[in-house]
Amino acid sequence: MSKSNVKFSHEKFAQLREQKGLTVADFAEIIDVNYKTVWLWAKGKTIPSLESLTIIAHILECDPGRLMNIEPGKETLSDLRYLKLISAKEVADNLGITVPSYTAIERGQSAISPRRAATLAIILGFDKSRIYTAWDNSRAEYFQKIEEKSRKKKQSK
Repeated sequence: MSKSNVKFSHEKFAQLREQKGLTVADFAEIIDVNYKTVWLWAKGKTIPSLESLTIIAHILECDPGRLMNIEPGKETLSDLRYLKLISAKEVADNLGITVPSYTAIERGQSAISPRRAATLAIILGFDKSRIYTAWDNSRAEYFQKIEEKSRKKKQSK
């Protein structure tokens, strides 16, 4: 499993896999990974990498969004990127910036310029207003995490 923020739904994965008549063992054989890897995905114990998610969506003949728990209107920039199965490196390369610079934008830690928002809209295939909304949602998540850490730190004192 790669470190990931993919909002993978093991329930949806199991449902779609079963609709195709595939057992965990069948699926593991088809995508050439060990049984335990697929079993862990199916139980929600691990999350597939972006590369594996691409293969899963292809095998199950579904849009990647059907394998994720993303609430419409609350998508973050990373959610939009995962829906398009694009790596942070690919996006950063297309923006002409480093991966850390891009991930800071994606997490809402850095501002997004109008030029970068327009380019992201093209790369991800969404309109610019959706990019700004997703960035706002990313920023809200970022500040919420900071508040939670601060609260936990105060409680531990």
